[in-house]
Amino acid sequence: MKAIDFATRLMRACLNNPTSLMENAVLFAIAAGLDHKDDIARELRHSPGAVSTCLHRLAKGNYIECTTWHEDGSPLYRLTTGSKAYLTHFFNFKQH
Repeated sequence: MKAIDFATRLMRACLNNPTSLMENAVLFAIAAGLDHKDDIARELRHSPGAVSTCLHRLAKGNYIECTTWHEDGSPLYRLTTGSKAYLTHFFNFKQH
């Protein structure tokens, strides 16, 4: 598979799911090891407020959970078991 094929199929998967593009980006950021809203916001180049709102929606939907608290009092997140399975289907591309 060429890189452009992979990118196109991944974007199609991101667009055709119940979670929004922003939620998908945040889930991928958490899967990559980012757990603090400011780190996620910096990496995605979105405002901390928008990321915080997204994190709350994802937590309410049981995609992520708070594992502990940062020294500044903000929650640190990780993927739930269900969201790990959810993210794997983004990479199950069907060949035509």
